[in-house]
Amino acid sequence: MKALGPILLSARLTLNAGQRVMAQSIRLQNPFRMPMMLDEIRYRIVNVSPSGAAGSVLAHWAIRARHMLGRTPLTSDFVPIGGLTVPLGPDYIDSGINFAVAGTETRGWRTWKLPKPLYIPGTELLTTELYHAGTPQNASPVGSGSAISPFNVNQTYVVDVVYAGRTISDDFVPEKICVPFASAFVTPFVSTNILRVDQSSEADIRNPFNEELHVQRFIGRSVLQQSTTPAGEFDNLFAGGSMADITTLFTKVRAADSFGRILVRDPAPFTHLFYLPDRTWTVNTKLQPRGFYLFEVERDFTSYSGAVTANANIISMMGYREVYYQP
Repeated sequence: MKALGPILLSARLTLNAGQRVMAQSIRLQNPFRMPMMLDEIRYRIVNVSPSGAAGSVLAHWAIRARHMLGRTPLTSDFVPIGGLTVPLGPDYIDSGINFAVAGTETRGWRTWKLPKPLYIPGTELLTTELYHAGTPQNASPVGSGSAISPFNVNQTYVVDVVYAGRTISDDFVPEKICVPFASAFVTPFVSTNILRVDQSSEADIRNPFNEELHVQRFIGRSVLQQSTTPAGEFDNLFAGGSMADITTLFTKVRAADSFGRILVRDPAPFTHLFYLPDRTWTVNTKLQPRGFYLFEVERDFTSYSGAVTANANIISMMGYREVYYQP
């Protein structure tokens, strides 16, 4: 394989709450009509209306991506950006999403570094579609642990999608290609001082293919309704403030696979699985064809003395599968 040089392709999308937008294919296709190896997919998220830290911190939950190589899915439906990528930038160990400057728009840089470079034929197209799931409204606590409506029509994001890779010679034809795949489980928002247990289904964190899936890692994110500083998620996990230790002490996880094999036996604190700074649990294992993982998230806020700002969690699985290439 001969690399002819690096290539970077980008497209810009504007999304309002509830909107689905497909990136322009001409912006993300190799202009040389030659094959390329894709190393990573980057995102730059700008919260433009209303501008401010809160919306940008919530972007890793609200903005969700679906990628397809031709008819081959790289994601299981729409996966939240926070469950698909790791953050970049100087506040990496804080929320990793917010570059806040008082009185200006806020920006977030994130990247999905693929577990193996993805071969994209010159005649094929990797498409990107984004969905804006909304952001949680400022609502008073609701009873019995029921979920808060996450829809806020006033939130607008501008998202840059960037493919970073290398153009390669068209005389290279691989025997196999490594196709990345990501899927996710998202809990509802709750805001009362109650006990709530949510469990993923067989359709959430799964391998829908007939080949083994090489599972690289799991990603776990905590989401706050009213994060107003770049460190909002960090405070929720470890530091002081009104939401101190909500995830460290009161959010716990159990997990097993489709054969009943235990991944996490006793309910373990969320942050034991998903450490800072990258919030990942690296596993490097295999999931059998049509297999799945079941995650149970228990949020017991009954013993928490403070007011619980609306809280949700994302757990995602990242991996790849090897398939024979058929031109």
